[in-house]
Amino acid sequence: MRKEGPVLFIIVLLVSLVSAAADQDLFNEGLDDVIRGKTDAGLLKLRTVYLKYPRSRFAEKARYYAGYYAPDIFQQAVEFKDFCEQYPNSKLKEGVYYQLGMNFYYLKNFTEAQAYFEKYLWEFPGGIFADSVNFYLGIIAREKGESDLFVSKLSGILNYTDTPFYLIGSFMLFRYFRDMGITERAEKYRNNIGDFSPPLKFNSGASECWEIQLGAFSKAEGALSVKKDLEKKGYENAEIIKVDNLYKVLWGEFKTREDAEKTLVKMKKKGYEGRIIVKDR
Repeated sequence: MRKEGPVLFIIVLLVSLVSAAADQDLFNEGLDDVIRGKTDAGLLKLRTVYLKYPRSRFAEKARYYAGYYAPDIFQQAVEFKDFCEQYPNSKLKEGVYYQLGMNFYYLKNFTEAQAYFEKYLWEFPGGIFADSVNFYLGIIAREKGESDLFVSKLSGILNYTDTPFYLIGSFMLFRYFRDMGITERAEKYRNNIGDFSPPLKFNSGASECWEIQLGAFSKAEGALSVKKDLEKKGYENAEIIKVDNLYKVLWGEFKTREDAEKTLVKMKKKGYEGRIIVKDR
C-alpha cells in the first residue's frame, strides 16, 4: 500500500516554506531599496509581494509601503485608495486616511481633503493625527469661507496643548478675532501664545547648517518606527538615510548649533535621545 499522504504533506510544507522565505526576502529587499534611493526597483519588489503572494503576512505592509514611497502624491493617492479597498480593517488605514487628506489639501482639492479628514475623525476620533486633522479642517473651512467651522475646528485643537498646533491655532484665532474687532476673544488667544510667532522658513544658503540624529538602526523598520513616532508628535519631514549598514533618522535644519541644541532639549523631554550633527547633504 502506497503512503502518499505523508509525502504529499512534506512537499506542500516545503513549498510553503520556500514561498514564505521568498516573500519575506522580497519585502526586505524592496524596503531596503527605496530607503537607499533605488525607488523604482524597490517599488517593483514591494508590488511583487502583494501581487504574487496576496496571502502573505507581508502583503499588507508591502502594499502600504508601495503607497508610502510612491514617487508623487498622485500615484500615492491611487496606491492608498487601492489599499483601503483591499484592507478595509487594517490598522494602517489611520495613517492612510491622514495622508490622503494631506495630499488632496496640497493639491487644493479641498472637497476630497475634507472628505478623508472627516473619514479619519469618524473612524479614529481619538487618533494620533486628530489634532492635525482638526487643524487642517479648520484651514479648509477658512478657504471655503465657512467662518463658524473654522473657529470650531481650531478651538478644538486647543485641547492638544503639547503639540505645535496649539500655538499655531491660538495665533490664527487671535488674528481672526483681532481683525473682526472682537477684542475680548482676541486677548484670550493672545494670552495663550505668549511670545510665540510663526516660524520663518529657513534659507539654507549658508555654508553650514545642523540637524538632529535621533537613532541609528540595523534594520529599516526600526528607523521607520521612530519616524512615525516623530510625526505623531508634530515633528514632520524626518529623513531616513542609510550609511554603511545603519539606517539613521535625521530631523531639522538649523542655522546655528545653539538653535539645534535648544530644540534637542525639548525633544529629550518628550523621550527622545539624539545628538547634533552637521548636515552635509
